Amino acid sequence: MDKHENHFALINDGTEMIFIENGNYVKHNHSIATETSLSESSSEFKQMQEKLLSIDKALTSLLQNSKWYKN
Repeated sequence: MDKHENHFALINDGTEMIFIENGNYVKHNHSIATETSLSESSSEFKQMQEKLLSIDKALTSLLQNSKWYKN
């Protein structure tokens, strides 16, 4: 991957989601973070958790409304 671009990975592992970005990760169960490589009081953790939950909400909405792709 291009080192100058901002890449991330989102993994759904059953009831938990894992968000990986810039060598750090947050594992979340839709209610609380269950594991992270960061200090939970850090701003980076809070930003990563917010991104994770925002992406999950957007994907869920797209799937529920059958708008995942255009025909």
